[in-house]
Amino acid sequence: MVLYDYRLILLEESGIATIQGESYRAYCSAVPRLVPALRTKVLSAGRVPNWGDGILGEAFMWTLAASAIAFAITLNQVIYFGVLASAFVVYGISLAVIKRRKRSNANAEQPNLESPRNT
Repeated sequence: MVLYDYRLILLEESGIATIQGESYRAYCSAVPRLVPALRTKVLSAGRVPNWGDGILGEAFMWTLAASAIAFAITLNQVIYFGVLASAFVVYGISLAVIKRRKRSNANAEQPNLESPRNT
């Protein structure tokens, strides 16, 4: 399965490289293909990573994986569907939290448009 996936990755990368050109090749040389790097190889341009949103964004997939693992261990469909249903609850909560954070960040970045009062 890993070899099949790796073959697909290589095929996809070659297609993207023909479209994107040298910028994509530079990106591929700076970013690991399958195993994530513990230290960054690409400059962050002064931005701080948002780990909270990253974890929230992946929480749904981790809960889906937990449902498959729960079924594989127990062979009980009730447990499987219970954990699977919780994945969608986690998705809804994560989506709401991310949207709320984006909205509050957008409101904080907007300049105050009120005109000063002459007194």
